[in-house]
Parts: sequence; C-alpha cells; structure tokens
Amino acid sequence: MKKKGIYPNVVIYNSVINGLCQQGCLNEAFNSCWCFVYGRFPG
Repeated sequence: MKKKGIYPNVVIYNSVINGLCQQGCLNEAFNSCWCFVYGRFPG
C-alpha cells in the first residue's frame, strides 16, 4: 500500500482485521494487528 502512496490509518486497520475475523482467520487477524501496532510479527 505504501508503494502506491496509500498510508494505513485506523479505518483501514479496522477493516482488514474485521474482514479476517469474519473469515475465521483469527491468527492472521492477531498477527496483522500486531504488525500494524509494532511494525513486526510477534515473537
């Protein structure tokens, strides 16, 4: 996204995490949230 000049904000984060949760991808949603907040995967 950043390569295209689109910088994520709280609305984009919320939409991505919500979509992942609705698809049953809870681990991926958690990892995405962690990346958004800390800039890296957990661990």
